[in-house]
Amino acid sequence: MVGANPEPGSESAGAPAVGWKALTLLLTIGVLIGLALLQSPGTGDRAQWLVYMDTARHNSLLETYRVAAITGVGVNPTDYPPLSFVILWLLARMAQALGTSDFIVLKFSLLIFTLGCAGVMAAWRGTLFGIAMYLLLAIDALLLTYLDVYFLLTFLLALWCLERNKLATAAVLFTLSLLTKWQPIILGPLIFFYVMQRPYRVASLMRFVPAALVLLAVDAAFANILFTAFLRGASDPTFSGKALNVDWLITALSETGGQLEARGGAVRSILVSELPEGIYRHLASVSSALRYVCYLVAVAGFYLSKRSLTDFVQAAILCFASYFMFGGGVHENHACLAAVLGLCWMALDRTRYVEATVLAAMFNINIVVFYGFNGGGLSFPFVLGGFDVTILLALFNLIFFAVLWLPIAARVLSGLTTRTART
Repeated sequence: MVGANPEPGSESAGAPAVGWKALTLLLTIGVLIGLALLQSPGTGDRAQWLVYMDTARHNSLLETYRVAAITGVGVNPTDYPPLSFVILWLLARMAQALGTSDFIVLKFSLLIFTLGCAGVMAAWRGTLFGIAMYLLLAIDALLLTYLDVYFLLTFLLALWCLERNKLATAAVLFTLSLLTKWQPIILGPLIFFYVMQRPYRVASLMRFVPAALVLLAVDAAFANILFTAFLRGASDPTFSGKALNVDWLITALSETGGQLEARGGAVRSILVSELPEGIYRHLASVSSALRYVCYLVAVAGFYLSKRSLTDFVQAAILCFASYFMFGGGVHENHACLAAVLGLCWMALDRTRYVEATVLAAMFNINIVVFYGFNGGGLSFPFVLGGFDVTILLALFNLIFFAVLWLPIAARVLSGLTTRTART
Protein backbone atom coordinates (compact mmCIF):
# COMPACT_ATOMS: atom_id res chain seq x y z
CA MET A 1 0.00 0.00 0.00
CA VAL A 2 1.05 3.59 -0.59
CA GLY A 3 3.30 4.92 2.11
CA ALA A 4 3.55 1.54 3.82
CA ASN A 5 7.02 0.56 2.63
CA PRO A 6 10.41 2.25 2.91
CA GLU A 7 11.44 4.16 -0.21
CA PRO A 8 14.83 4.33 -1.97
CA GLY A 9 17.09 6.96 -0.43
CA SER A 10 14.92 7.29 2.65
CA GLU A 11 15.05 6.14 6.22
CA SER A 12 12.85 3.37 7.40
CA ALA A 13 9.22 4.36 6.95
CA GLY A 14 8.62 3.84 10.64
CA ALA A 15 9.20 6.74 13.00
CA PRO A 16 12.79 6.67 14.34
CA ALA A 17 13.25 6.23 18.03
CA VAL A 18 13.59 9.60 19.75
CA GLY A 19 15.06 9.53 23.23
CA TRP A 20 13.84 11.71 26.07
CA LYS A 21 17.25 13.39 26.28
CA ALA A 22 17.03 14.49 22.65
CA LEU A 23 13.46 15.73 23.05
CA THR A 24 14.36 17.57 26.25
CA LEU A 25 17.29 19.23 24.48
CA LEU A 26 15.06 20.26 21.58
CA LEU A 27 12.43 21.63 23.94
CA THR A 28 14.96 23.52 26.07
CA ILE A 29 16.70 25.13 23.10
CA GLY A 30 13.36 25.99 21.51
CA VAL A 31 11.95 27.59 24.65
CA LEU A 32 15.10 29.62 25.31
CA ILE A 33 15.20 30.94 21.74
CA GLY A 34 11.48 31.66 21.83
CA LEU A 35 11.72 33.58 25.11
CA ALA A 36 14.64 35.59 23.76
CA LEU A 37 12.52 36.60 20.75
CA LEU A 38 9.32 37.16 22.70
CA GLN A 39 9.43 40.95 22.43
CA SER A 40 10.14 41.01 18.69
CA PRO A 41 7.30 43.16 17.29
CA GLY A 42 6.87 41.46 13.92
CA THR A 43 5.35 42.93 10.78
CA GLY A 44 2.37 45.26 10.54
CA ASP A 45 0.12 42.20 10.37
CA ARG A 46 0.66 41.86 14.11
CA ALA A 47 -1.56 44.90 14.66
CA GLN A 48 -4.37 43.18 12.75
CA TRP A 49 -4.12 40.03 14.89
CA LEU A 50 -4.37 42.22 18.01
CA VAL A 51 -7.42 43.99 16.60
CA TYR A 52 -9.09 40.61 16.10
CA MET A 53 -8.18 39.59 19.64
CA ASP A 54 -9.58 42.83 21.04
CA THR A 55 -12.80 42.22 19.08
CA ALA A 56 -12.93 38.69 20.47
CA ARG A 57 -12.71 40.00 24.02
CA HIS A 58 -16.06 41.74 23.64
CA ASN A 59 -17.92 39.29 21.40
CA SER A 60 -18.80 35.64 21.02
CA LEU A 61 -16.71 33.49 18.70
CA LEU A 62 -19.33 33.52 15.93
CA GLU A 63 -19.86 37.27 16.22
CA THR A 64 -16.10 37.89 16.15
CA TYR A 65 -15.75 35.99 12.90
CA ARG A 66 -18.85 37.59 11.41
CA VAL A 67 -17.58 41.08 12.19
CA ALA A 68 -14.11 40.28 10.83
CA ALA A 69 -15.28 38.56 7.62
CA ILE A 70 -18.47 40.48 6.76
CA THR A 71 -18.32 43.93 8.35
CA GLY A 72 -14.57 44.22 8.56
CA VAL A 73 -12.50 45.41 11.50
CA GLY A 74 -9.05 46.93 11.27
CA VAL A 75 -7.77 47.30 7.71
CA ASN A 76 -10.13 45.19 5.58
CA PRO A 77 -12.61 42.32 5.95
CA THR A 78 -10.61 39.17 6.57
CA ASP A 79 -10.13 36.34 4.08
CA TYR A 80 -8.89 33.94 6.78
CA PRO A 81 -10.83 30.73 7.51
CA PRO A 82 -12.58 30.35 10.87
CA LEU A 83 -10.19 28.11 12.80
CA SER A 84 -7.58 30.89 12.91
CA PHE A 85 -10.20 32.97 14.69
CA VAL A 86 -10.96 30.12 17.06
CA ILE A 87 -7.32 30.26 18.15
CA LEU A 88 -7.23 34.07 18.38
CA TRP A 89 -10.53 34.11 20.29
CA LEU A 90 -9.23 31.59 22.81
CA LEU A 91 -5.98 33.54 23.18
CA ALA A 92 -7.88 36.77 23.85
CA ARG A 93 -9.94 35.11 26.57
CA MET A 94 -6.78 33.56 28.01
CA ALA A 95 -5.03 36.93 28.13
CA GLN A 96 -8.07 38.41 29.84
CA ALA A 97 -8.16 35.64 32.45
CA LEU A 98 -4.43 35.90 33.13
CA GLY A 99 -4.43 39.69 33.20
CA THR A 100 -1.65 39.95 30.65
CA SER A 101 -1.36 41.61 27.24
CA ASP A 102 -2.77 40.10 24.05
CA PHE A 103 0.64 40.50 22.41
CA ILE A 104 2.46 38.33 24.95
CA VAL A 105 -0.16 35.59 24.76
CA LEU A 106 -0.05 35.74 20.95
CA LYS A 107 3.74 35.37 20.93
CA PHE A 108 3.60 32.50 23.43
CA SER A 109 1.07 30.73 21.20
CA LEU A 110 3.37 31.07 18.20
CA LEU A 111 6.22 29.64 20.26
CA ILE A 112 4.09 26.69 21.36
CA PHE A 113 2.91 25.93 17.82
CA THR A 114 6.45 26.26 16.48
CA LEU A 115 7.65 23.82 19.11
CA GLY A 116 4.73 21.57 18.18
CA CYS A 117 5.79 21.54 14.52
CA ALA A 118 9.36 20.79 15.53
CA GLY A 119 8.17 18.06 17.90
CA VAL A 120 6.07 16.37 15.21
CA MET A 121 9.03 16.45 12.84
CA ALA A 122 11.36 15.07 15.52
CA ALA A 123 8.99 12.24 16.40
CA TRP A 124 8.36 11.48 12.73
CA ARG A 125 11.84 11.69 11.19
CA GLY A 126 14.32 12.29 14.04
CA THR A 127 15.62 15.01 16.35
CA LEU A 128 17.86 16.71 13.77
CA PHE A 129 14.89 17.25 11.49
CA GLY A 130 12.95 18.62 14.45
CA ILE A 131 15.67 21.18 15.06
CA ALA A 132 15.78 22.02 11.35
CA MET A 133 12.00 22.57 11.34
CA TYR A 134 12.25 24.90 14.32
CA LEU A 135 15.00 26.96 12.68
CA LEU A 136 13.09 27.04 9.40
CA LEU A 137 10.02 28.56 11.08
CA ALA A 138 11.72 30.79 13.66
CA ILE A 139 11.91 33.96 11.55
CA ASP A 140 8.38 33.54 10.17
CA ALA A 141 6.65 32.88 13.49
CA LEU A 142 8.84 34.05 16.35
CA LEU A 143 10.40 37.15 14.80
CA LEU A 144 7.85 38.40 12.26
CA THR A 145 4.65 37.08 13.93
CA TYR A 146 3.07 35.35 10.93
CA LEU A 147 0.39 32.77 11.78
CA ASP A 148 1.55 30.00 9.41
CA VAL A 149 2.50 27.64 12.26
CA TYR A 150 -1.17 27.44 13.24
CA PHE A 151 -2.01 25.37 10.15
CA LEU A 152 1.37 23.69 9.73
CA LEU A 153 0.96 21.63 12.90
CA THR A 154 -2.06 19.70 11.59
CA PHE A 155 -0.55 19.60 8.11
CA LEU A 156 2.59 17.84 9.34
CA LEU A 157 0.47 15.41 11.34
CA ALA A 158 -1.48 14.71 8.14
CA LEU A 159 1.76 13.80 6.32
CA TRP A 160 2.74 11.48 9.15
CA CYS A 161 -0.65 9.77 8.94
CA LEU A 162 -0.33 9.40 5.17
CA GLU A 163 2.94 7.55 5.64
CA ARG A 164 1.36 5.25 8.23
CA ASN A 165 -1.56 4.62 5.87
CA LYS A 166 -4.08 6.21 8.26
CA LEU A 167 -5.78 7.82 5.32
CA ALA A 168 -9.09 8.91 6.83
CA THR A 169 -7.28 10.55 9.75
CA ALA A 170 -4.90 12.27 7.32
CA ALA A 171 -7.87 13.67 5.38
CA VAL A 172 -9.38 15.06 8.60
CA LEU A 173 -6.09 16.69 9.61
CA PHE A 174 -5.66 18.13 6.13
CA THR A 175 -9.17 19.59 6.35
CA LEU A 176 -8.34 21.18 9.70
CA SER A 177 -5.21 22.74 8.23
CA LEU A 178 -7.07 24.37 5.32
CA LEU A 179 -9.80 25.57 7.70
CA THR A 180 -7.01 27.38 9.56
CA LYS A 181 -5.42 28.92 6.44
CA TRP A 182 -6.66 28.43 2.90
CA GLN A 183 -3.37 27.74 1.09
CA PRO A 184 -3.30 23.93 1.69
CA ILE A 185 -6.45 23.62 -0.46
CA ILE A 186 -4.09 23.90 -3.44
CA LEU A 187 -2.94 20.37 -2.62
CA GLY A 188 -6.49 18.97 -2.58
CA PRO A 189 -6.17 16.91 -5.80
CA LEU A 190 -2.98 15.28 -4.54
CA ILE A 191 -4.64 14.35 -1.26
CA PHE A 192 -7.56 12.89 -3.18
CA PHE A 193 -5.39 10.68 -5.41
CA TYR A 194 -3.23 9.56 -2.48
CA VAL A 195 -6.13 8.66 -0.21
CA MET A 196 -8.10 6.88 -2.94
CA GLN A 197 -5.15 4.62 -3.86
CA ARG A 198 -5.22 2.17 -6.76
CA PRO A 199 -7.23 0.31 -7.94
CA TYR A 200 -10.00 2.86 -7.49
CA ARG A 201 -13.11 1.74 -5.67
CA VAL A 202 -16.24 3.66 -4.77
CA ALA A 203 -15.87 2.33 -1.24
CA SER A 204 -12.59 4.26 -0.92
CA LEU A 205 -14.61 7.47 -0.93
CA MET A 206 -15.74 6.54 2.58
CA ARG A 207 -12.31 7.61 3.80
CA PHE A 208 -13.34 11.20 3.12
CA VAL A 209 -16.55 11.02 5.15
CA PRO A 210 -14.99 12.10 8.50
CA ALA A 211 -13.26 15.03 6.77
CA ALA A 212 -16.51 16.03 5.07
CA LEU A 213 -18.32 15.92 8.42
CA VAL A 214 -15.68 18.20 9.95
CA LEU A 215 -16.07 20.65 7.07
CA LEU A 216 -19.86 20.62 7.35
CA ALA A 217 -19.74 21.05 11.13
CA VAL A 218 -17.43 24.08 10.88
CA ASP A 219 -19.56 25.55 8.10
CA ALA A 220 -22.72 25.12 10.17
CA ALA A 221 -21.09 26.58 13.28
CA PHE A 222 -20.05 29.72 11.41
CA ALA A 223 -23.23 30.11 9.32
CA ASN A 224 -21.57 29.84 5.90
CA ILE A 225 -19.37 32.87 6.61
CA LEU A 226 -16.28 30.83 5.75
CA PHE A 227 -17.35 30.76 2.09
CA THR A 228 -17.47 34.55 2.03
CA ALA A 229 -13.94 34.63 3.40
CA PHE A 230 -12.79 31.97 0.93
CA LEU A 231 -14.19 33.81 -2.09
CA ARG A 232 -12.53 37.00 -0.91
CA GLY A 233 -9.21 35.23 -0.59
CA ALA A 234 -9.58 33.52 -3.97
CA SER A 235 -10.22 36.89 -5.63
CA ASP A 236 -7.43 38.79 -3.89
CA PRO A 237 -6.83 41.81 -6.18
CA THR A 238 -3.18 42.14 -5.11
CA PHE A 239 -0.95 41.78 -8.15
CA SER A 240 2.33 41.24 -6.36
CA GLY A 241 2.18 41.06 -2.58
CA LYS A 242 5.95 41.21 -2.06
CA ALA A 243 6.35 37.65 -3.31
CA LEU A 244 9.57 37.39 -5.32
CA ASN A 245 7.99 35.79 -8.37
CA VAL A 246 7.10 36.47 -12.00
CA ASP A 247 4.50 39.09 -11.07
CA TRP A 248 7.19 40.91 -9.12
CA LEU A 249 9.29 40.98 -12.30
CA ILE A 250 6.32 42.28 -14.27
CA THR A 251 5.82 44.94 -11.61
CA ALA A 252 9.42 45.99 -12.16
CA LEU A 253 8.77 46.36 -15.90
CA SER A 254 5.37 47.98 -15.86
CA GLU A 255 4.41 51.61 -15.99
CA THR A 256 1.93 51.24 -13.15
CA GLY A 257 4.38 49.26 -11.01
CA GLY A 258 7.63 50.99 -11.83
CA GLN A 259 8.18 51.66 -8.13
CA LEU A 260 9.16 48.49 -6.30
CA GLU A 261 7.93 48.54 -2.72
CA ALA A 262 10.73 47.41 -0.44
CA ARG A 263 11.67 48.18 3.17
CA GLY A 264 8.41 50.10 3.44
CA GLY A 265 9.54 52.57 0.76
CA ALA A 266 9.93 52.91 -2.99
CA VAL A 267 12.95 51.55 -4.85
CA ARG A 268 13.17 52.47 -8.50
CA SER A 269 13.47 49.60 -10.95
CA ILE A 270 16.37 50.15 -13.32
CA LEU A 271 16.02 46.87 -15.20
CA VAL A 272 14.60 48.35 -18.42
CA SER A 273 12.42 51.25 -19.41
CA GLU A 274 8.78 51.04 -18.35
CA LEU A 275 6.40 49.05 -20.53
CA PRO A 276 3.18 50.26 -22.16
CA GLU A 277 0.00 49.31 -20.31
CA GLY A 278 -1.10 46.85 -23.02
CA ILE A 279 2.09 44.80 -22.80
CA TYR A 280 1.91 44.88 -19.02
CA ARG A 281 -1.59 43.39 -19.08
CA HIS A 282 -0.52 40.76 -21.63
CA LEU A 283 2.38 39.66 -19.44
CA ALA A 284 0.05 39.47 -16.46
CA SER A 285 -2.30 37.19 -18.42
CA VAL A 286 0.59 34.96 -19.47
CA SER A 287 1.74 34.70 -15.85
CA SER A 288 -1.74 33.72 -14.72
CA ALA A 289 -2.01 31.08 -17.46
CA LEU A 290 1.38 29.62 -16.50
CA ARG A 291 0.12 29.14 -12.95
CA TYR A 292 -2.56 26.71 -14.12
CA VAL A 293 -0.44 24.98 -16.76
CA CYS A 294 2.41 24.30 -14.33
CA TYR A 295 -0.01 23.27 -11.62
CA LEU A 296 -1.85 20.78 -13.84
CA VAL A 297 1.44 19.27 -15.00
CA ALA A 298 2.47 18.76 -11.35
CA VAL A 299 -0.84 17.05 -10.57
CA ALA A 300 -0.52 14.88 -13.69
CA GLY A 301 3.03 13.98 -12.69
CA PHE A 302 1.80 12.68 -9.37
CA TYR A 303 -1.11 10.82 -11.01
CA LEU A 304 1.32 9.01 -13.33
CA SER A 305 3.82 8.24 -10.56
CA LYS A 306 3.89 5.34 -8.09
CA ARG A 307 2.23 7.72 -5.62
CA SER A 308 4.59 7.09 -2.76
CA LEU A 309 4.81 9.70 -0.02
CA THR A 310 8.01 11.01 -1.60
CA ASP A 311 6.16 11.42 -4.90
CA PHE A 312 3.38 13.22 -3.03
CA VAL A 313 5.74 15.67 -1.34
CA GLN A 314 7.60 16.39 -4.58
CA ALA A 315 4.34 17.03 -6.44
CA ALA A 316 3.06 19.16 -3.54
CA ILE A 317 6.15 21.36 -3.76
CA LEU A 318 5.61 21.87 -7.49
CA CYS A 319 1.88 22.55 -7.08
CA PHE A 320 2.49 25.12 -4.41
CA ALA A 321 5.47 26.62 -6.22
CA SER A 322 3.27 27.01 -9.33
CA TYR A 323 0.86 29.03 -7.20
CA PHE A 324 3.66 31.07 -5.66
CA MET A 325 5.61 31.80 -8.85
CA PHE A 326 2.78 32.83 -11.16
CA GLY A 327 -0.43 34.82 -10.96
CA GLY A 328 -1.74 37.40 -8.52
CA GLY A 329 -2.82 37.32 -4.88
CA VAL A 330 0.46 35.83 -3.60
CA HIS A 331 2.17 37.33 -0.57
CA GLU A 332 5.70 37.06 0.78
CA ASN A 333 5.00 34.49 3.50
CA HIS A 334 3.07 32.10 1.25
CA ALA A 335 6.27 30.25 0.37
CA CYS A 336 6.28 28.86 3.90
CA LEU A 337 4.47 25.65 2.97
CA ALA A 338 6.84 24.96 0.07
CA ALA A 339 9.83 25.38 2.40
CA VAL A 340 8.31 23.01 4.97
CA LEU A 341 7.58 20.48 2.23
CA GLY A 342 11.18 20.81 1.08
CA LEU A 343 12.42 19.77 4.50
CA CYS A 344 9.97 16.85 4.49
CA TRP A 345 11.30 15.86 1.06
CA MET A 346 14.84 15.70 2.43
CA ALA A 347 13.59 13.75 5.47
CA LEU A 348 12.13 11.13 3.14
CA ASP A 349 14.99 11.20 0.63
CA ARG A 350 18.34 12.35 2.01
CA THR A 351 19.64 13.06 -1.52
CA ARG A 352 17.30 16.09 -1.71
CA TYR A 353 19.28 18.24 0.72
CA VAL A 354 20.13 20.83 -1.96
CA GLU A 355 16.48 21.34 -2.92
CA ALA A 356 15.43 21.54 0.74
CA THR A 357 18.14 24.08 1.55
CA VAL A 358 17.29 26.29 -1.42
CA LEU A 359 13.54 26.23 -0.68
CA ALA A 360 14.19 27.18 2.95
CA ALA A 361 16.53 29.98 1.87
CA MET A 362 14.08 31.28 -0.76
CA PHE A 363 11.31 31.53 1.81
CA ASN A 364 13.28 33.18 4.59
CA ILE A 365 15.15 35.54 2.27
CA ASN A 366 11.83 36.67 0.78
CA ILE A 367 10.41 37.76 4.15
CA VAL A 368 13.69 39.12 5.52
CA VAL A 369 14.47 41.23 2.45
CA PHE A 370 11.27 43.22 3.06
CA TYR A 371 10.88 43.11 6.84
CA GLY A 372 14.30 42.37 8.26
CA PHE A 373 14.32 40.52 11.57
CA ASN A 374 12.00 42.81 13.50
CA GLY A 375 9.40 43.90 10.95
CA GLY A 376 11.13 47.20 10.20
CA GLY A 377 13.05 46.13 7.09
CA LEU A 378 16.77 46.06 6.36
CA SER A 379 18.88 49.19 6.29
CA PHE A 380 21.51 48.38 3.66
CA PRO A 381 21.11 49.34 -0.03
CA PHE A 382 18.98 47.11 -2.22
CA VAL A 383 21.13 47.41 -5.34
CA LEU A 384 23.51 44.69 -6.53
CA GLY A 385 25.46 44.95 -9.77
CA GLY A 386 23.26 47.83 -10.86
CA PHE A 387 20.01 45.93 -10.27
CA ASP A 388 17.47 46.03 -7.50
CA VAL A 389 18.34 42.89 -5.53
CA THR A 390 14.69 41.81 -5.37
CA ILE A 391 14.70 41.46 -9.17
CA LEU A 392 17.73 39.19 -9.03
CA LEU A 393 16.14 37.10 -6.29
CA ALA A 394 12.89 36.76 -8.25
CA LEU A 395 14.88 35.64 -11.32
CA PHE A 396 16.71 33.05 -9.21
CA ASN A 397 13.40 31.74 -7.86
CA LEU A 398 12.04 31.40 -11.39
CA ILE A 399 15.14 29.50 -12.58
CA PHE A 400 15.03 27.17 -9.59
CA PHE A 401 11.35 26.48 -10.18
CA ALA A 402 12.13 25.58 -13.80
CA VAL A 403 14.87 23.19 -12.63
CA LEU A 404 12.36 21.38 -10.43
CA TRP A 405 9.43 21.47 -12.85
CA LEU A 406 10.95 20.62 -16.25
CA PRO A 407 11.91 16.98 -15.41
CA ILE A 408 8.35 16.34 -14.21
CA ALA A 409 6.95 17.97 -17.35
CA ALA A 410 9.17 15.72 -19.49
CA ARG A 411 8.00 12.67 -17.54
CA VAL A 412 4.35 13.64 -18.01
CA LEU A 413 4.87 14.19 -21.74
CA SER A 414 6.60 10.82 -22.04
CA GLY A 415 3.84 9.09 -20.07
CA LEU A 416 1.09 10.63 -22.16
CA THR A 417 2.93 9.75 -25.37
CA THR A 418 3.32 6.14 -24.24
CA ARG A 419 -0.37 5.86 -23.29
CA THR A 420 -1.44 7.39 -26.60
CA ALA A 421 0.75 4.95 -28.51
CA ARG A 422 -0.83 2.02 -26.68
CA THR A 423 -4.32 3.12 -27.62
